[in-house]
Amino acid sequence: MIAIQYLCPKCSVITEITDIEKIKNAEDTYPLTCHGCGMPFSKDALIKFARQKAEEMINEALFQLKNASTQGNK
Repeated sequence: MIAIQYLCPKCSVITEITDIEKIKNAEDTYPLTCHGCGMPFSKDALIKFARQKAEEMINEALFQLKNASTQGNK
């Protein structure tokens, strides 16, 4: 499982998101709080952030794969 690091906008403490499915399925609108200041993180903001990070990781992996296959063809 991939852990995503979320930086608190209030105090800059890093909170790890380890189970986005649990957050997506949570009934609570604020399923996670900052370990530093206690600020609640909204479900929508966490899901949006996790989706953005996942897209970045996929794009990076595809870029590396493309570069590896290009170098292999030389």
